[in-house]
Amino acid sequence: MMTTMKRVLINASNLHTGGGVQVATSFINDLLGDRSRLADCIVSVYASDTVYENIDFQRINCDSLFTLKRFNVRGIESLKFGVSSEFQGFDLIFTIFGPFYTNQRVKHSIVGFAQAWIVYPNNEVYFRKSFLKRNFDRLKFRLQWSFFQKSDLLVVESEHLKERLSSYKGFSPSRVKVVPNCVAEIFRSEKKNRRDVEIFSRSPGVIYLGLISRDYIHKNLDFLMEVVIRLNQLGRLEYKIVVTLSDEEWSKKSPQFRSSLVNAGVVKYADLPNFYKQLDAVIFPSLLESFSVTPLEALATRKVLFASNREFVTDVCGGHAQYFDPLDTNSAAHAIIQWFEYTETSVRETVISAAYDHYMRLPTSSDRTQSYINLILEELTGI
Repeated sequence: MMTTMKRVLINASNLHTGGGVQVATSFINDLLGDRSRLADCIVSVYASDTVYENIDFQRINCDSLFTLKRFNVRGIESLKFGVSSEFQGFDLIFTIFGPFYTNQRVKHSIVGFAQAWIVYPNNEVYFRKSFLKRNFDRLKFRLQWSFFQKSDLLVVESEHLKERLSSYKGFSPSRVKVVPNCVAEIFRSEKKNRRDVEIFSRSPGVIYLGLISRDYIHKNLDFLMEVVIRLNQLGRLEYKIVVTLSDEEWSKKSPQFRSSLVNAGVVKYADLPNFYKQLDAVIFPSLLESFSVTPLEALATRKVLFASNREFVTDVCGGHAQYFDPLDTNSAAHAIIQWFEYTETSVRETVISAAYDHYMRLPTSSDRTQSYINLILEELTGI
C-alpha cells in the first residue's frame, strides 16, 4: 500500500504521428474520464499538440490532483536543460511510447516499446534504404536502445516482441510486460454519439479499399499503386485505393502514385469510424510492425481485411483475413478479385461475421487502460 500520495506523469509529449497517437489519445481519454482509477496519486499528463487536439474534453473529470498540459518534445529535445526540468519531481514517469530521452535519475520509469527496427534490423525493408540512410538509422537505433535500457519496465504490444527483446537484445523477460493493442473505444460507442461526416468522395459502381497510414517506408505504400493498376487490368470491376497522407507526404509521391490512388488526407481520431464506413475493404501491405491496430479496426467495422501474410498480422487475426504476399502484386490482386468477383455473398457475410466475433473476444481499450494502471500501481508499490 502507498502511504503517501505519489506523483505520476503520463508522458505523451513525444507522440506526433502514427498509431502511438491513437493509443495515447484512447488511454488519456479513459484516464481523464474516470479519475478514480489513480485516485491515490497526483497525476500529470503531458500531451503533444496532436494528442491534445484529439482528446475528448467532454469526458474530462479533472481535479486539483489531476492536471493536463499541452507540451511538445521531439527526439532528444528532452535532454535540453529547459525541457528536462519539466520531467523532474515525479515518482513515476510512464512514457506511453519511447524512447524517453533523459540523463536524470527517475525513481520509476515505465516505457512503451514499439520500435521493431531495433529487434528486427535485417528485415525486408532494410535494403530499400540508401547506404547513408541505413548507417544513419543504425546509429539512431543504437542511441534509442541505450535509453530504452534505462527503463525499469518496458511495455510491448505482442508476445513476439517480448521474445525478441529477450533472445536478440538479452533484455530480461521479467522487465517486459505485454499489454496488447486494441481497437479504440470510439469504435464500440453508440452510433448516436458519433458525428457523421464524409471523409472522401465515392463514385458509384467502384470498389474502394483503403487504410489509415502515414508514409513510412515499412508501410509499403508504393506497393498499393502497383496493386490498383493490376486490379484494373485483371478485374471486371473498377477498383480504387484510398490512403490518408498529409499534404506534404502526398506532394512527395510520384505523379503515377497520385494519379493511381485517392488521398483522403490525415483523418482525425473522432472520424476514424466514418473513414472505415465508406470503404468496401481494408488493405494492409505492411512489411514490418511491432503491432498495428489497423487489421483489428477492419474486423471491428465489419470490413474484409486483405493483409500481408506476416507474423504481426497472423498472430492477431488468425484465419480472419485474406492474406497475400506483400512483395507480389499479383498475389494481392488475385486475393481481392477472388473475393469481390468470385465469392458468393452469403460466404462473404459468414466470413465477416466470424471475423467480427473474433474481434469481440479480444481485449478492449478499457482493458488496456486498466492494464497500464495496474503496471503503474505495481511499480509504485513494489508488488
